[in-house]
Amino acid sequence: MNQTSVFQANYLREKRLDFIRAHQIAFDVEPLFPLPLFEDLVSNLQGSYALEQSCKIESDVLHAGRFLIIGNTVGDGLNLLPRSLKFLDSIENRVGASINRELIDAFLKTGEFPEKVIGSTVGIDLRPTIKDSSVKIHILIDKDSSDLINKAIHLDGGEYSDDLTEMLLKDTYMIGFDFFLDGRSEIEIYPIFEQGGKLPSLLQCGKGNSLKRYIRANFSQKVSSLINTTNVFMAGFSRVNKEPVLYFGFYDFVDALKYFNFNGLANRVRNFYQHQDHLCLTWIGVTESELEKDRLENSRIYFRVFC
Repeated sequence: MNQTSVFQANYLREKRLDFIRAHQIAFDVEPLFPLPLFEDLVSNLQGSYALEQSCKIESDVLHAGRFLIIGNTVGDGLNLLPRSLKFLDSIENRVGASINRELIDAFLKTGEFPEKVIGSTVGIDLRPTIKDSSVKIHILIDKDSSDLINKAIHLDGGEYSDDLTEMLLKDTYMIGFDFFLDGRSEIEIYPIFEQGGKLPSLLQCGKGNSLKRYIRANFSQKVSSLINTTNVFMAGFSRVNKEPVLYFGFYDFVDALKYFNFNGLANRVRNFYQHQDHLCLTWIGVTESELEKDRLENSRIYFRVFC
């Protein structure tokens, strides 16, 4: 690696840590375990990645210790996956932390890894107690990955209708795994569509028509109208979710603010990030029933930067 490349790699690593620490300071995030291990992981990555910082608002409670690193190219995304699994190893070495890998181990034994896998992510969700904190790994899959999607549906064990299963088989882009540090684990299945073609090639997956039809047939007019305003739309289906989480993605942060009436805590998050000029994608995550309220009391807000 020449001197210029070394400088650029060091610069990117520092930028990632700067973004994480600015978020920590803004929302009083304590450096709880395993945040130091995650920062080590982030600082040792070379190449181009996306960093996503998010807040989950549950009425009057703010969970802000949520950070995710995303492989921004196929090569970096695939290289991130083995590092993510080693990250789980490092957490398991801590007394009091337990990781159940049965779901992801079963998923990666499908015989199609890594041919149909185009990228991955790894992140953390810090909570006041270790048992409620979690590590998140998402595996991004290519078109025509029905075997992998079928495997994920089977592993989730949910009771999915025929039309939902058909849609998931056509438009699923991401399989998510949540590893709680008390040994619980969950799987979530994410179909997606994009409007505008501005995302990196990793997210231009050529999917979405079936998801649009499914939403219009099974969700309220308000949800159907909102998806027309977004640049990217994603939904998260899982046996553990009482109802799917709907993710509305906007390239322009100002656009994200037009369509949602947040509560006070979410407005605190919004007020901090509306002054940031480096955002490339903002997600608002809510359920359909929450959208029917006059004001969002329970929501997720995600902010993505490339670095």
